[in-house]
Amino acid sequence: MSTHNAQLPDLHGSSPISYTPQESSSNDTSNPDAQSPAALETISQLRAQNTQLQEKNIELRIQNAQLQAEAESTEIRIQNAQLQSEAENHVAISEMQDRFAQQLKQEQPEYGWYFCIVCALIFWFCR
Repeated sequence: MSTHNAQLPDLHGSSPISYTPQESSSNDTSNPDAQSPAALETISQLRAQNTQLQEKNIELRIQNAQLQAEAESTEIRIQNAQLQSEAENHVAISEMQDRFAQQLKQEQPEYGWYFCIVCALIFWFCR
């Protein structure tokens, strides 16, 4: 703490009084009566600004949560589209297999008759 001693005359002007001013950091800030109006105004402004910043922080957190939900929703839609495409491919393959199997079933009786005729001819010639 720096000390500035100044000789001030007392009220009667007879003998000087020693005065040592205190540093500004040692002022009692807990007592509102001891604070200047400018300091009180600054504190009031800072509190108002702090409240605004807290409200803005809450707004940004809400927006962040909404954006995360939208991103998750978009990701789910993409995955759903991919799964739907895979399901459609499986259905198409299954339908093609069913058609092919039906064609084979329809053609088998013809091959069955041919087989019977060939066996009969072989049996006929081998006797």
